[in-house]
Amino acid sequence: MSRLFPSGARLASGLACAALLVASEAAADWPTDPAVNLPVSTANNTQALPAIATDMAGGALITWMDARGGVDFDIYAQHVLASGIADPAWPVNGRAICTTTGDQVVPTLVSDGSGGAIVAWEDRRVATTSDIYAHHIRSDGTLDPAWPANGLALCTAAGLQYSVKILSDGAGGALAAWQDNRNDTDIFAARVLANGQLDPTWPVNGVPIASGPGAQKHFGTFVTDGQGGLIVAFTDTRNGPTPDIYAQHLRVSGSIAPGWPVNGIAVCTATGAQNFPSVAEDGVGGAFVAWEDLRGGPTADIYVQHIRPNGTPDPAWPVDGRAACTATGNQTRGRVLRDAHGGAFVAWIDARAGSVPALYAQHLLADGSLDPAWPSTDLDFCAVFGNHSNLMLLPDGSGGALAVWNDFRGGQHVYAHHLLVQGSVDPGWPVNGRGLALASGTQVFGRTAIADGSGGLIAAWTDSRPSTTGQDIYAQRVQANGQLGGTVVDVPRGAAGGALALAPVAPTPSRSGRLGVRYNLPRDGAVSLELLDVAGRRLASRDLGEQSAGPHTLDWEPGIRTSAGLQFLRLRFGRESRTIRAITLD
Repeated sequence: MSRLFPSGARLASGLACAALLVASEAAADWPTDPAVNLPVSTANNTQALPAIATDMAGGALITWMDARGGVDFDIYAQHVLASGIADPAWPVNGRAICTTTGDQVVPTLVSDGSGGAIVAWEDRRVATTSDIYAHHIRSDGTLDPAWPANGLALCTAAGLQYSVKILSDGAGGALAAWQDNRNDTDIFAARVLANGQLDPTWPVNGVPIASGPGAQKHFGTFVTDGQGGLIVAFTDTRNGPTPDIYAQHLRVSGSIAPGWPVNGIAVCTATGAQNFPSVAEDGVGGAFVAWEDLRGGPTADIYVQHIRPNGTPDPAWPVDGRAACTATGNQTRGRVLRDAHGGAFVAWIDARAGSVPALYAQHLLADGSLDPAWPSTDLDFCAVFGNHSNLMLLPDGSGGALAVWNDFRGGQHVYAHHLLVQGSVDPGWPVNGRGLALASGTQVFGRTAIADGSGGLIAAWTDSRPSTTGQDIYAQRVQANGQLGGTVVDVPRGAAGGALALAPVAPTPSRSGRLGVRYNLPRDGAVSLELLDVAGRRLASRDLGEQSAGPHTLDWEPGIRTSAGLQFLRLRFGRESRTIRAITLD
């Protein structure tokens, strides 16, 4: 151990110095009333279409398009602490990211791994065009001075560029991918480095991900490959006017991954139309893809396929995908999420009982079969018939899934439910889901929620409750037990052990899966560790029990299969936490 870890005195001193940079959170509560919620921005005029990312500390970074300055839309962002308050270090109603001429709209963002975020958006500063720009906002709420004012141009090619999504590259930068009409309806991507420069090894104005004949439409369906690259699923009309489902894998170098064909692999080319794909990483470099499918006739069904890292469909799964649901009526807008054991959850909007739909889910095992522990008629987790939209799934950190959606019972509101891995809904949650946002007026949810790292979630939405001037941005947390709110209490610093701190993992990077963990505790108390992916989702955890104040060392083998690349290690101590990067190699 002496080769890996310094002496206790040196460790305590170094950790204490590092911890001086960490500010404590004030005691606060998330709202517990679904008609109240947390106002993120209530500036004049319209704030709309938020996007959300983890701050790696139990809170959230939220961005949106904002017309407070007049006719044009600008881009703003805000930091919501884990304690349920807007970060007092950030401006009230958010930090302006881009306020140049013309409209800047439909932003998206991803954590930079250090408490800040990279934000990308569609930019119309040049009349009659739509380009892609990005900026970096640091954890203290300031714009990164290394980046150009009002953002870095990622693509200013001819034609329209729109529907951008951004993912971490695992090195403090990001990959941005978008719909591109410079030649036809194609999909392009660019890489921006942490220093605010475009990757010089990539083509100017981006590299084509899919640009074959016909139209390729991505519907925002990008996920990380775990190694800084991305996997995208899309509809494709290369074979004729009826769309099929394809997928493509782009490496962080800007090249197509080995084994993957130019312009992508055919996921499903069955008869009839396949539409509205959803994609989820499988944890080992491949992906699950779900879609709505008309091969069976005039009503849609839900199918799922597993694509392996080498760019081939999983031979254990049926050709053209596994039917997750072929009930009567329409099953639409399927959403997929990987489980902890090589399989996947899928949820959808279901009209089997008539024209007004409910919400159902199913679980597929790693071999592509339906889980026999789940109901053969699927899991009905919202039987309140009415319009439901923008359904999404998040991991609960315990093997199950959290579902969030826009719900029109009694108005347009936001609901969530907890789906247990054994095929039932959580009995601690209300039947048919927990209302997160039930204020009068409308709450428009756009699949903008993140797991909070503690079994719950944080959601953000566009809100037009009567007290607003135009539309505003609100947020809410629901805990793992189905209750709204939660409290984070400021923990006094104890003198016995100095400050709470977590040192860099040793060795870095790890080739064996073993993480050398070094940390310092300010006082006696309970400690736990969590391994998170780049989206803030918990991959593994370990309860270390009660420990004494002072420095500690630990060799931890999480015992899970993860892709090579960037993860995060979080130390929890009472109500406090510290998070660092953990890089693994094959």
